[in-house]
Amino acid sequence: MLKFAQAFVVVGCSALAITAAAQNLKEMLENDKRKAAEQEKRAQADEIARRNQAVRCGTARENLAILKEQRPVYTYDGKGNKKYIEDKDRPGEIALWQREVSDACR
Repeated sequence: MLKFAQAFVVVGCSALAITAAAQNLKEMLENDKRKAAEQEKRAQADEIARRNQAVRCGTARENLAILKEQRPVYTYDGKGNKKYIEDKDRPGEIALWQREVSDACR
């Protein structure tokens, strides 16, 4: 212990300066850890968003392809009953899903 104290006396460091430097180093390390955790959290959120976008794109493409086929197409209402899309409504639905494909598949 005496050699440690003598070494700091020789270089002119006081115990207060050493304590301040140690505290500063501790704060820097904690800050680095916090930044790394935030960066990891952002990376995970970005990956989730990318996967959700891919699912949304796939669903939009599937729905558009189904609507373009000339066969009966239906959805379900709030009660779980089938509701057929009428031929007169098909162009509007196709336009809606084309916009969704444009938006989701960029």
